[in-house]
Amino acid sequence: LIFLIFFLISIIAFSTQKKNKFFLVGLFSALGPFWWLDTGLYINLLIIVIMFYCLIINKPKFAISTLMGVAFSWMIIFIIFPLDELKEFYSQYHFLYSVFPYLLGMEYSKPFINIFDWYTRPYIFFPINIILLTYINFDKKLNSNKETKVILNFLFVCSVVLFQSALVRSSGKHVIYSFGSILFLFYFLSLYLSARFFSNIKFFENISEKIYNSKTLFFTTFLILIFTFIFRLDIDKFKNFQKIKENIAGLIYLDDNKTLNKDYHSFVKFYQNLTYEDNCVQVFTDNVSLPYFLDKPTCTRYYISNNLVTGWTDLSFINQFEKNKPKYILYSAP
Repeated sequence: LIFLIFFLISIIAFSTQKKNKFFLVGLFSALGPFWWLDTGLYINLLIIVIMFYCLIINKPKFAISTLMGVAFSWMIIFIIFPLDELKEFYSQYHFLYSVFPYLLGMEYSKPFINIFDWYTRPYIFFPINIILLTYINFDKKLNSNKETKVILNFLFVCSVVLFQSALVRSSGKHVIYSFGSILFLFYFLSLYLSARFFSNIKFFENISEKIYNSKTLFFTTFLILIFTFIFRLDIDKFKNFQKIKENIAGLIYLDDNKTLNKDYHSFVKFYQNLTYEDNCVQVFTDNVSLPYFLDKPTCTRYYISNNLVTGWTDLSFINQFEKNKPKYILYSAP
């Protein structure tokens, strides 16, 4: 959501060419990382791109306005949060982006094993988008205006930056949502070029005039939306709105034991009795729910074992663990 808002405000800034809009773009520099770490990185990379673009087109006042927005947003952060928390924020941020691909990384699968799989589609649509963009940028007969070119090229840069999520952790779902911006750009370019092509044909020009000069546009749009909801959405899901209060209350007040299977419930009871005298829990498994079910804090801030990396967090973990030693340590569990 925050990236979408950033993108829309950036488009407005490019369109209006007003300094206050570029100032708003800069404000997202500090807002992005606090929304989500990946989002913060992508937004700040794009802000750098925007400032460089402003300098290239000889509009330094827009670059300065963006930089002022960046400075103002971080100044507010420094005022609100204590210095120790900001140091810890930087430490965590630096650690994650230095070793994250090695901690949670998944190798990108070999493409073209199946031309219809999600790992192959970026190899197809990226070159297509580049070809279509090149045509729009340099074909003089098409005569696209500068504003359109800037927006389309910025959208292409966004798609490249966002696809980093698929390269860091190349699971199917990461590839699918990272591919969305690439596919959106392809649809946009295709529709734009199709509209420009058909606008030169008299027959389609007459049809378009009738659509825009009557109520046909409204009814056409309405029908498209209706068919979209019917064929793309599960209508039965709308029935959940009738029970929204019951569902929310059920989730909030649901007994924890009802969320556990029989084996894990027995294990929690066993470990609870075993560690009755311990004031904290240290787990070296991927299951991080145990501290919650035991109602005890973790002995260190490293509640996920993947975050223990030699040369980065090992000494910090040892120092914290020496101060809070439980009698039992969990190495494996159901």
